[in-house]
Amino acid sequence: MPQSPEGIWHTVARGDCLSMLGREHRIPWTKIWEHPDNEPLRKKRGNPNILHPGDKVFIPTREERIESCATEKKHRFRAPGSTWLRIAVLDIDHEPVSGVAFTYVFDGVKRPSGKTDAEGIAESILPDGVRDVVLKLPWGELPIEVAHLAPAHTVRGIQQRLRNLGIDPGPIDGLYGPLTARGISEFQALEGLPIDGAIYPQFIRTLRSVHERETLDGVCEELEEHERERGDFSDRDAAPDVSVDNADDTPIHGPQGGGVDDDDLPPGYIDIA
Repeated sequence: MPQSPEGIWHTVARGDCLSMLGREHRIPWTKIWEHPDNEPLRKKRGNPNILHPGDKVFIPTREERIESCATEKKHRFRAPGSTWLRIAVLDIDHEPVSGVAFTYVFDGVKRPSGKTDAEGIAESILPDGVRDVVLKLPWGELPIEVAHLAPAHTVRGIQQRLRNLGIDPGPIDGLYGPLTARGISEFQALEGLPIDGAIYPQFIRTLRSVHERETLDGVCEELEEHERERGDFSDRDAAPDVSVDNADDTPIHGPQGGGVDDDDLPPGYIDIA
């Protein structure tokens, strides 16, 4: 890993997120995200909560801070920033379900129970270092992978978002196969889109908005407008439609004869989550 007196460069692996990197290096994650050397990453991803394996993140050296305090007294200092976990509980029509009792379990430890708010949000502070999260609801338990959500333009990110919405996309493997296409078609039918199982910009916009509208508070629309202003997005950039005729989960082959996976999506796709 390249190092300098000013900081180090980190290559993102699956499961990395800025809050965890900040805790590891003992600096606020905002200092990482807002550092000038990470401007290309900010432009590319747009959302600090979504990183992709292989992304390069510059982590600046921790700066010392001196505080003046009265002697012979106890003083409490709080690290800046908290990480909040917010899960939207939706019904089969993707409408929020309010007043539902829920309990989070973090690394096997139960947190105090609560009820979803008017927007169907189950909210809790996420303790430092937690990896294993379970959301308990009256009708079942939902395991949650912390910091594993891939960007919305990738096949893996599409599969993850469909799964989170209660739609079966097949294995979360980053490969576009018939099961993923069926899941896309099911989502398209629910949202009034053309039912063809294809991945194209309007589908990605709608999936991202439905999945994250309750937790990003309008950021999706701002990021989409940001992409348009940069000239990086156009409906004309969509990949050719892919139809599904076979019944197994073998990869669908694109125009060049290669399996369509996370690394094969054309550059016209939205590169933010």
